[in-house]
Amino acid sequence: MEENWEIWQPLLSCLELHKGYCSNVREMLSSMFYGEGPLPIAHRQYIALMAACRHHCEFLITVHKAEFLRAGGDPEWLKGLHKASEKIQHLDEINRVLAHRPWLTEAAHIKELCRVGNSKNWSLNELVCGALILSRTHSLCSFIHACGVHSDFQIVAAMNGEAEQPLTLPRCNSLDSRRSFKGPTSTAAKRQSDSSSSSSSGRVPALLAQLQELNVASSEPNGSTEEKIRVFNSVHDEQSLPLENTRMNGGGSECDLGCGAFTGALNYRYEDFFNRANHAASPTLKIHDFSWENQGFGVFGQLVNSTELIDLIDHGFSIAQALTYKTMGSHADVDTTKYRVAVWNYILSLFGIRYDDYNYAEVNKLLDRRMKTFIKTSACLPERVTVNLRESVMVDFSFSEKVHVNMLISEARFQASLNYFSRAVMQFMT
Repeated sequence: MEENWEIWQPLLSCLELHKGYCSNVREMLSSMFYGEGPLPIAHRQYIALMAACRHHCEFLITVHKAEFLRAGGDPEWLKGLHKASEKIQHLDEINRVLAHRPWLTEAAHIKELCRVGNSKNWSLNELVCGALILSRTHSLCSFIHACGVHSDFQIVAAMNGEAEQPLTLPRCNSLDSRRSFKGPTSTAAKRQSDSSSSSSSGRVPALLAQLQELNVASSEPNGSTEEKIRVFNSVHDEQSLPLENTRMNGGGSECDLGCGAFTGALNYRYEDFFNRANHAASPTLKIHDFSWENQGFGVFGQLVNSTELIDLIDHGFSIAQALTYKTMGSHADVDTTKYRVAVWNYILSLFGIRYDDYNYAEVNKLLDRRMKTFIKTSACLPERVTVNLRESVMVDFSFSEKVHVNMLISEARFQASLNYFSRAVMQFMT
């Protein structure tokens, strides 16, 4: 099936600010949703629709409904998950777990879905393909909500071949131009943004001072194992938790989007890892025990038909982490390495993943409470990101720098999900 890039254009236009990453995502989407694989293309689109509904992502819901039909999917399935095949329905639980509490993914989930001798169950290759789609879509929801990308008339028209012109991102740096990409901004949000801009005019200089100090000091974590754990736990502040009563991004409600038709238990949400009910059953995942580089990449490479897809995913992680133009706001020749690492490692920690050789005190020095709130909401409850929250952080950053931070949020979340799923697969296979 040939790709329909026009329907993806609002997302791709945002990514075009970083051409290497945009090219990677485009190739990955092509392979994942339109290339050869163990699952029919229509089924892949439907699985992505189920995933997008976990985070009420209007843009992706629109895209995958349209692409499902274009791939020859049964229109009856769009009446709800209960109309889909039993095999597809069985994915709903793992969809919930990967979307909100991936650390709970275990071999029992794999075993239940891959029972031998039942034609309605999944082969391991099919399930791995499905898990990649679920995890990638969940992480794209984080990026889309964090950037404020959403459907408009042009996307809907493109489904019917009526689009006049693809939506493109303005290239200038004015706030008004950026707002024209995100949609109308409320007067209250404007006041918030203007206030933040004036009060935070020294934020980048302050960050630069912290970076310089950290670059001079030793970055090795000090103290005993207990002290390292204490510092790791200290980066998590209950006051930075997203507000449960925050209105959904884009003003869309669960009822408006019909999300409950395509996935169950919508009240099943992110549970703060550090306040989880059963610490013993879900211990912190230490990178030196299990990582994407040392285990996850190999598991997926062994079970996915397209090694190209896994290479693209791996390359996407590398691009997002290594990308730098050596700028921060209006300042040039800046080594942003420690800032990028702090963002990445903070996101992984939200999902219970810890580096033993990283000094988590750097997270507290480089990310203030408001920034942590934005990152945590975008990574864990992206549907709760509001215009006010989005415009209250990184006010001195260029728009492309904000997009880069959102790329880090998306890719780190994606990697966390794949780590837990591949660990469960390894446990299932042994």
